Amino acid sequence: MRRTSVKAFLISLALLIVGVACMSAAESHYMPSNPIRRIGGDFGRAWNHWDYVWTASILLSAAFAVVGFMFLNKDD
Repeated sequence: MRRTSVKAFLISLALLIVGVACMSAAESHYMPSNPIRRIGGDFGRAWNHWDYVWTASILLSAAFAVVGFMFLNKDD
């Protein structure tokens, strides 16, 4: 395993952790702002800034994982 693949996998893991944490933050940000959600009649919600952060984090995590697999057998 090469250095580039190790770095890419570590960055991918870090971004995945950030993405999961931001998913929770997005839900907790939405919960107190919508009284309909507490009743249970809400079938969707508007996106807030945390949703954009977790989406970008998950996409970048997948991209870095692909880069890690690409450099797995190459010399760098």
